[in-house]
Amino acid sequence: MTRLLVEHAEPPITRYREPVPIVQGTADTTVPPVTARETAAALAAAGTRVTYTPYAGVDHRSLPVTALDQVNAWLDGRLAR
Repeated sequence: MTRLLVEHAEPPITRYREPVPIVQGTADTTVPPVTARETAAALAAAGTRVTYTPYAGVDHRSLPVTALDQVNAWLDGRLAR
């Protein structure tokens, strides 16, 4: 799985200058939680600053609303610079 992630990942597994937030619903069946965790770990291992936040019991469709405050706060912090 990790090899597939590195070879076919979107976004590519590399070091990014800017931090990358990853939010994940633990009940997501569209993007399995293990995929998000492995992506976060691979990006971090490549030198990217990653914030991984799992949302317990949240599925793929509910995640945007559930994580909205966190994502907005992250964007506000990035855009205020």
